[in-house]
Amino acid sequence: MIRAARGLVGLETSELAQAMDVTRKTIFSIERDQGRLDDPRRTRTLTNIRNYFVEEHGVVFLFEEGKLGEGVRLSRSEKTK
Repeated sequence: MIRAARGLVGLETSELAQAMDVTRKTIFSIERDQGRLDDPRRTRTLTNIRNYFVEEHGVVFLFEEGKLGEGVRLSRSEKTK
């Protein structure tokens, strides 16, 4: 969903990497769900990236629930700006 969030707000991989103080390779790896899922560094980085999108861009992450799939959208307050 990170790639979808980037697309929604128009961020390039390099811009997100710079904002998160990580490499582009780290962003690519997270977007492709590569790496060990139980790695605490990966989990911390993913949490920081999600928080960045929520706090800085008003992105809402929608997780799979029943018949509804996962996705991203802008919060209503961000849509009206």
